[in-house]
Amino acid sequence: MMDAEQLEKIRLMARLKLQVKRVMKKSVDLQALATNPDYAERVLADIEEHCVDEDMLVTVLTLREMLVPKRPPRSARVLIPGAGATTADEDDPRQHKLIRDYRYGARGGGAP
Repeated sequence: MMDAEQLEKIRLMARLKLQVKRVMKKSVDLQALATNPDYAERVLADIEEHCVDEDMLVTVLTLREMLVPKRPPRSARVLIPGAGATTADEDDPRQHKLIRDYRYGARGGGAP
């Protein structure tokens, strides 16, 4: 038996498919939308970009919350050199400016 959240997700997916078909003349693969987060993110972003209907936009935003895993925004990532996990941007010197160096006090100067 399905719980209320699963039924709501199914109802919203069906509504979105019909709205997209009617308004945008496109088709949405519901199986891929439910099982593939990358597909869901890509399709929902495309629909959001071209959406002209408020109800359809609310449906897109609600489904995104249900189907797409949360990812931290790029600006929220703080890279600490030598802290273990690495990313492709770790060698970019601009990324290291996110961390301040207070070895010589807040103003960076030594003793006057």
